[in-house]
Amino acid sequence: MIGLRAWIAVFVLLGGTAVSAAEQLVSIGILTHRGKEPTLAAWAPTAQYLSEQVPGHRFVVTPLGFDDVDPAVAALAVDFILANSGMYVDLEVRHGVSRIATLYNRRSDNQRYNVFGGVVFTRADRSDLEGLKELRGSRFAAVHPISLGGYQMSLRELHALGIDPQEDFQVLDFLDVHDRVVRGVLDGTYDAGTVRTDILERMVLDGKIEEKQYRVINPQPYSEDFPFVRSTRLYPEWPFAKARHTSNELAQKVAVALLSMPRDHPAALAGRYAGWTVPLDYQPVHELFKELNLGPYATLERVTPEAVWRKYWYWIVAAMLLLLAAVSIATWIMRLNRELERAKAGLERRHESILSSVGEGVYGVDLEGRSTFVNPAMERLTGWSAEELIGQKQHDLLHHTKADGSAHPREECPVYLTMRDGRQRQVEDIFWRKEGTSFPVEFTSAPVKDLKGKIVGSVVVFRDITERREAEAAERNRQTEIAHAARLSTMGEMATGIAHEVNQPLSAIANYTAACIRMLNSEEYSRESLLQAMQLTARQARRAGEIIRRIRAYIRKAGPAPKPVDINALVREVVGLLTPDSQRQGIVIDLMLDPGLPRVPAHAIEIEQVTLNLARNAIDAMAGAEQDPMILTISTLMGGDREVEVRVSDCGVGFHGSDSEAVFTPFFTTKSSGMGLGLSISRRIVESHGGRLWATANEDRGATFHFSLPLREQVAA
Repeated sequence: MIGLRAWIAVFVLLGGTAVSAAEQLVSIGILTHRGKEPTLAAWAPTAQYLSEQVPGHRFVVTPLGFDDVDPAVAALAVDFILANSGMYVDLEVRHGVSRIATLYNRRSDNQRYNVFGGVVFTRADRSDLEGLKELRGSRFAAVHPISLGGYQMSLRELHALGIDPQEDFQVLDFLDVHDRVVRGVLDGTYDAGTVRTDILERMVLDGKIEEKQYRVINPQPYSEDFPFVRSTRLYPEWPFAKARHTSNELAQKVAVALLSMPRDHPAALAGRYAGWTVPLDYQPVHELFKELNLGPYATLERVTPEAVWRKYWYWIVAAMLLLLAAVSIATWIMRLNRELERAKAGLERRHESILSSVGEGVYGVDLEGRSTFVNPAMERLTGWSAEELIGQKQHDLLHHTKADGSAHPREECPVYLTMRDGRQRQVEDIFWRKEGTSFPVEFTSAPVKDLKGKIVGSVVVFRDITERREAEAAERNRQTEIAHAARLSTMGEMATGIAHEVNQPLSAIANYTAACIRMLNSEEYSRESLLQAMQLTARQARRAGEIIRRIRAYIRKAGPAPKPVDINALVREVVGLLTPDSQRQGIVIDLMLDPGLPRVPAHAIEIEQVTLNLARNAIDAMAGAEQDPMILTISTLMGGDREVEVRVSDCGVGFHGSDSEAVFTPFFTTKSSGMGLGLSISRRIVESHGGRLWATANEDRGATFHFSLPLREQVAA
């Protein structure tokens, strides 16, 4: 569409005066059906006439093609519109335009008329095209799909005969200008065409064609009131309408000016019209649109099954095939769904069966900590029913208090931690029964994820470990009794040396006491000599008491819980017990103790038993050896991975490399006496502390036994 300013410039070039600053510019959009230049030439005088009749306003002409009218009105680019009656009816509904006058067309005899029609014509020599029915299969030309006289009027007559130009014509072309349609038919490009009435007569009058060149198809009876040839019914002429945004005051002034225009005014003569009349009734145009389902009635078409089948049978067949395929697919999907439902029900039954058959308690938890399902074992173990558990926060019912009686914060609960970080956890803790008692459990908490991998909860599997705890306690008691018996046995084996060791201070005490008695019975003694003898007696008594203390400490049973132990002090205690035997056999005990060792959590009596057993084995291995000197080395040091290591090394007969593990087998011994249980018991004691006990052969001779204890706590020695 040519812009408004461009047409103003054209108007000025054609002789219009410049628009003064005080004048308001008014645009008249005019449908051009014979070309834009002829439209400007024909209607510029009318714009000039209105400018003179309506002071303070300058009217200009804006030629509009068929496709430009609706956008121009919608964009408020024109203030008034002059178009065919069909376009007016559509604009009235869509954009609210209002007619203020109807055009009087001018006949060749200078008479005027305010109706028009359509003409269907062919060349004069086409005798085969007698009526509208013979147009089937023809090449047909029209002005535009929305041209009332140049297509829509003829379309109504063709439809009445059951002819659909879109389907029944070989060619249907729209040429936009009436004159082009006429030339296309007369030069043989098209078999027939349609234009509005008076076009053929005007072209004859202008000398562009001759009347003998064409013949009207479906001619209507001649009328004195309408002397033009036509093939259709008559409809009211073009209306002059105001746009919705145009003021009523201006529209009234324009209407008065148009209705006051003389029929022979130069503007009317230039436009080949004979003035204006009051707006006519455009109901005939509405009826045409309703019948053809055009314009504002495009959605009101009456659809019959026959018409639909005739026009869309191939789409209907395709739709039916698609529907049949869809029904088949839907049936198949429904069958699959039924099978899936049955499979799902079977899986749920198996799931329920599995949950019901396992002895461990199983329950699910959502992100809020609420139980989502429980199995019968959980109901049996906790005393809570499924109805009481599902929907409730499991932590508040089962896991609210620690074993020491303190509150268990929810944020420390392994189940919540699993849902937070997605890590599976295996924990030993306690759960609480409905009756208020607790029981030890071992449980695993694993995250539950949806199809997108997002954590939506967790599942917990737990078992009651009361019996296991009791069995472990019984086993610990049994091992304690065995270790205690072993210590008593060791004391029995050391009885001779211990008796000799105790006998020495007792003999000394007896001698010193007898000397004191003699001095008291004699008159010749000094206070200093008596005091010295009594001090020596007390020293020997303390020596005997220390020996007895060590024996009592060694043979007592281990305490219930490990405590921080000074390994170096423990080794010195063991050396005190070994001294009688080592001295009797001429063995030197060399201590290499790391003074910076931390304390180790352990049962001191049990670790002392292990150290004593290893040292006595070393002394026995060196008995009768011809090695000089015979040295028993006991070392302490920090081992790898946060552990304390104790080494007992001798220079005895040693063992073969293949026996490095066999020596720890129960009842394995290389001595003529003994049951071979000492090393087996020692290894069991060390492993119960989380440590290791192993043996290595020395490079020259003898063997070294090592044991390590982990540092669970670090306490300065």
